[in-house]
Amino acid sequence: MILRRALIVATGVLVAGLVLSLPVSADSQSLFKLGQVLEKQKQPLKAIEYYDRAYRADKNNLDALYAYVRACCENDRPGDLLAPCNVIVAADPQAKRFKAIYLYRANAYSAVDENIKAIEDCNKAIQLGFDGFSV
Repeated sequence: MILRRALIVATGVLVAGLVLSLPVSADSQSLFKLGQVLEKQKQPLKAIEYYDRAYRADKNNLDALYAYVRACCENDRPGDLLAPCNVIVAADPQAKRFKAIYLYRANAYSAVDENIKAIEDCNKAIQLGFDGFSV
């Protein structure tokens, strides 16, 4: 209960299922944590919004960018994910930290009919040992 209360204070989440919006100037980590809470509350579209805000607040917060990409892919909102995926691939080309990034980028390529590149990224994921279960 104490940990939950600390999370509520840190993220601006209210008890009783309501979520307060954080101020526009909220720090990246607080926005990212709020996105995580929203996902756990089965509010993925709102979580996507907060992951995006977290990354915009701090371009070094690749966890927020990866969560944004993952949540968009898992909720059939491919949008324009190539640029975010490319940022993550550039930072983690061996996919050691962001295990499924090549599959997410393959999904983004597929959404814009770049099927050869999508297949190449699927092959890259396999080459790097992605097993599909440890995202």
